Amino acid sequence: MLIIMSGPSGSGKNAVINALLKEFNNIEIMKSCTTRKMRRGTKDDNYFYLSQKEFEERKNSGDFFETEMVHEGLWYGVLNESLENVIKGDKIYIKDIDVNGTQKIADYLVGKARVVKIFLDAPDDVLVDRLQKRGEDDESIITRQSRFAYERSFKDKYDLVVNNIVFDTTVKIIKKYIEERKLAQI
Repeated sequence: MLIIMSGPSGSGKNAVINALLKEFNNIEIMKSCTTRKMRRGTKDDNYFYLSQKEFEERKNSGDFFETEMVHEGLWYGVLNESLENVIKGDKIYIKDIDVNGTQKIADYLVGKARVVKIFLDAPDDVLVDRLQKRGEDDESIITRQSRFAYERSFKDKYDLVVNNIVFDTTVKIIKKYIEERKLAQI
């Protein structure tokens, strides 16, 4: 099973993923690659951090199932190897993936592995406040803000949409949903 988290920047995807990793002992992060820098003050195990050149080399070698420039100049890519691990079904994987990648991956995994798609959101002012608190500069905030409406336009394609205002409540809702999906799979 693959649990995908999507939503605008600042919606809390990585924070929720990290909380869920503590709640479940059988969930593992499906790592992907990015050219963005690791965020200050965080231990971010969600990515292999690559230079632009390394990313291009891996892309040209066919290592990626899909790639996407999510924010200007910042590339993200899902490795073929990661999807093969999901298909093997040994573990439950979780990953934050943008709305475009989510659809491509979900379509690919039909009949091969179960996919649960969760969309996190929050009001714009809350998102901007969170971006500021995590140290994003004004230019980065404007770039990320420019995608809010686009990303929200995909909400109806997700299995669960959660407005992440109270973090603990959000985690409880998602944990319960995952437990229900796990049982439905048996």
